Amino acid sequence: MTRATATERHREHDTSQWPLLALVITLFCTGCGHSLPRPETGRVATADYVAVPFPPRPPPVEFIPPPPPGAKHAVWIDGSWEWVNNRFIWRFGTWLVPPDGLRRTDWAIVRRRADGQLFFAAALWKDRAGANVDDRAFRNALGGAARARTRVGGPAADPLDTQNGIERSDTVTTSETEE
Repeated sequence: MTRATATERHREHDTSQWPLLALVITLFCTGCGHSLPRPETGRVATADYVAVPFPPRPPPVEFIPPPPPGAKHAVWIDGSWEWVNNRFIWRFGTWLVPPDGLRRTDWAIVRRRADGQLFFAAALWKDRAGANVDDRAFRNALGGAARARTRVGGPAADPLDTQNGIERSDTVTTSETEE
């Protein structure tokens, strides 16, 4: 029995189906990506970081509701941690229509190598100049049905609503005593 050379073995493979296989793999991979409309993203500024004594716990699972009808330019904003009164509070994701020209930064936590100090930056809206923009004027404009849910049922609470005069009962917090 003679051994085939590498060139002969290569010629034995049927490569006529490879373009079809590449197309199927490409279509499968593009189907796994984000299909939600997202806002433009911005960069977190150094000044946005604050020292924190502990990291937040893992984020809760959010069930994303369908986009509100009639909200033509609505984008999905993922939930994010906020550092309020020395504790982390989860701010649920929501559909909203951001004003033109704003960009969204993602929340981040980093550790300084020299001494291990943790720093946290909340998710923020920024204008074209990089200045922070308060989102209270447009965050809840589409109503409670636009917010993520933590379970099947009614809309999730936004813990920051209580600061805006809206009473809610189911909040998600992390404090140092829970760690």
